[in-house]
Amino acid sequence: MASYIVNPEVAKLFDGRTFTWVGSNPLAWYMQEKLGLPRSSQVIEQGTISACLPSLADLWGCKKVCLVGQDLAVRPDGQTHTKDSFYTDTHYPEVDFSRCKKMDGNTCSEVFVEEKLYVYLDTFRQLTQHFKNISFINTSVHGVKIEGAPYKGY
Repeated sequence: MASYIVNPEVAKLFDGRTFTWVGSNPLAWYMQEKLGLPRSSQVIEQGTISACLPSLADLWGCKKVCLVGQDLAVRPDGQTHTKDSFYTDTHYPEVDFSRCKKMDGNTCSEVFVEEKLYVYLDTFRQLTQHFKNISFINTSVHGVKIEGAPYKGY
């Protein structure tokens, strides 16, 4: 799943299997209003594709969201994403630890959270508060605690 602004090279990797959307489309809403149709649902994204999951879960009537791979933490060697991710190809996982916060981990006493990942951590916290009808769990063993998404092992 991806917003319409995803890098075209990434979208090509999943040709024919990509679900895209526009989160805010005033023209579509105007047309729906003039045709007497209800306004389409808005998908919350907030800068990370994972943040759309609660919106879609709510839209589809799901009662539980299981966060897998959302550790939001930096490993001691500076790695922030899996080795087979797009970010590794761009050499992104080079982290300046002085720009990280030490926070409580799911199974570790503390983990490092880089600035951008901290923003996503706060996004997930806000989403768990917004979607009170959904139960969230976080399966990341070495990740940071996410308020509203308690850790549960497999």
